[in-house]
Amino acid sequence: MIYLDNSATTQPCEACVRAMTELLTDCWGNPSSVHAHGIAAHHRLRQAREQVASALGAEPDRVFFTSGGTEADNWAIFSAAERLGKRGHHIVTTAVEHPAVLQPCRALEERGHRVSWIGVHRDGLVHISQISSRYIRHPSEVLSVGDVVKVVVLDVDAQKERINLSIKQVK
Repeated sequence: MIYLDNSATTQPCEACVRAMTELLTDCWGNPSSVHAHGIAAHHRLRQAREQVASALGAEPDRVFFTSGGTEADNWAIFSAAERLGKRGHHIVTTAVEHPAVLQPCRALEERGHRVSWIGVHRDGLVHISQISSRYIRHPSEVLSVGDVVKVVVLDVDAQKERINLSIKQVK
């Protein structure tokens, strides 16, 4: 069989299987506990966080592990909307996102956030020209396009009908 759904799940490599087997059999404690198993798990979790941070060029305290994509998408969308406050009151997304993106956007819409649902062209792509001043009313808003949640600062120059995109770290 040829498996082509790697965006949904991917068979882990041998090194990953070995590491997980070791952790699940020898280091299974709750990393928040203060007993020996918990302390050992906490140490391994901190070590993993430092390795991932180093590979990404990030600070270890900015690396978070989730149970999967749905949790990560929900967490990113809800926390970005909350942390951006009024600046994050408008969400621009596509109507063809994964349900892990669509559902939190709908929930935020029900809570009073403005959500603009952008369609896709016949080629299935969102063209940047579709994200225009008719969707963007404030220079800093939450944008999710392409099944990857991004918090983006949108600088809309209406006179030139140009949109400058830059990734914004939400603090």
